[in-house]
Amino acid sequence: MAIVNKKGSINLEGLDSKPVIMPESRTQKGILLSNKEIVEVDATDDNGSTYRMARIPTNAILNELTIKHDAITGGTDFVVGFYEINDGAAINANVLLASTSFASAGTVDGLSNIDIADSTKQVWELIGLAKDSNSLVDVVITGNVVGTASGTIATNLIYSV
Repeated sequence: MAIVNKKGSINLEGLDSKPVIMPESRTQKGILLSNKEIVEVDATDDNGSTYRMARIPTNAILNELTIKHDAITGGTDFVVGFYEINDGAAINANVLLASTSFASAGTVDGLSNIDIADSTKQVWELIGLAKDSNSLVDVVITGNVVGTASGTIATNLIYSV
């Protein structure tokens, strides 16, 4: 068994490291974008495995993140946050969703860790930067306690830029 760093079907390597600078989506008409992704958790994945689900710009505002998952026996501690791109390290691994169980099949609000007062903040603000770095980050599910069974995780991320 090993800690794995999996990606869904999208080719994250092909994306530029600098996003196009977009107008301020809080004050002007932002562009609404979505990203759907599926990843498989294997019974042999170890605790600490990561599942990269999307790559978004730091000026994005997150509107919704729905996570649907199979029952993953023993998978009792999954978190959602941001990582550096290209298999980089965690920036804030649980800023979006604090510890949740995937032991029973269900649907989870992937933004439940964000306070209502912070719901209009851009990604760079959520991760604690002093200003926008005009870069990209990966949205990642981390399995702190992955469990002992295989299962599918599907995400639907809606954000604006």
